[in-house]
Amino acid sequence: MNRRIFLKKSAIAIPGGLITINIGSSFGQDINKKKSIRWAFFADTHIPAVDNSNTPPRGHYFYNPHENLRKIVSEVLDASPDGVAIAGDLARLTGQVGDYTVLKKLLTPLSEKVPVFISFGNHDHRGNFFEVFDELPGKKQPVKGKCVVVPDIPVVRVIMLDSLFYTNKVAGLLGKAQRKWLAGYLDNNDNTPTILCLHHTLSDSDSALLDLPRLYDIIVPIRKVKAIVYGHSHGYKYSEFEGIHQINLPATGYSFNSKGWVGWVEAQLTAKGGDFTPHTTEGNRDKDGTTIKLTWRS
Repeated sequence: MNRRIFLKKSAIAIPGGLITINIGSSFGQDINKKKSIRWAFFADTHIPAVDNSNTPPRGHYFYNPHENLRKIVSEVLDASPDGVAIAGDLARLTGQVGDYTVLKKLLTPLSEKVPVFISFGNHDHRGNFFEVFDELPGKKQPVKGKCVVVPDIPVVRVIMLDSLFYTNKVAGLLGKAQRKWLAGYLDNNDNTPTILCLHHTLSDSDSALLDLPRLYDIIVPIRKVKAIVYGHSHGYKYSEFEGIHQINLPATGYSFNSKGWVGWVEAQLTAKGGDFTPHTTEGNRDKDGTTIKLTWRS
């Protein structure tokens, strides 16, 4: 019996009662008593209102956003995670209501079983998103102009940050209000190992997170911040900065490179570290199923 079939057979889904994305646990035990937690991370779904996979845009490989997401939703369900995080660029280009309507439909088989948490990217539009998704799981935080959510899942705390600056412009920004909130939140909470999830890449590129140095100023001294998970590049890699692990997620919608791939990352998390396993849906399968074991900084 392979691992996914075993997990599927040994898990019990517990649906919740939110309006659009339900809260649930994939295990038949009290989640608060668990010593490890399983998350599914993916990014850059880029769902358009109309399935135009027969005419992919130039420079887009394995371009089939609708079908790619269907496959990934099925795989994630088989993995029975306790939570799912999507790191931005939910919509194709400008975050139209029609895009989010289709996205909601595609996510429904998953969101009926597991809480799905989102962050916004540069191709999203907050107002249009909330016309379709009237409520989200997790605790929405009081940050003006941003959507910041803290999932209520134990063992490792995941914080969904919002790096959307301008819709359909590449650069990202957390902004002063969100940085101030984050500093206060981290300072006033317990020492639960913490992962930040956001959309934009972590570099000095003009298309990356523009206030990254200020984010580092906040989190480097706070040792409970263990990792950052992000998307945007449509690539997959691991790096480290001052002991903070940085996991760049592959895209779900399409790759920018003919040698790339699309897929998602499974994470088994404990208070000591995390096992991160990429799963390839289309494209280069060299890294498919290859687990990276990360140890949290002390």
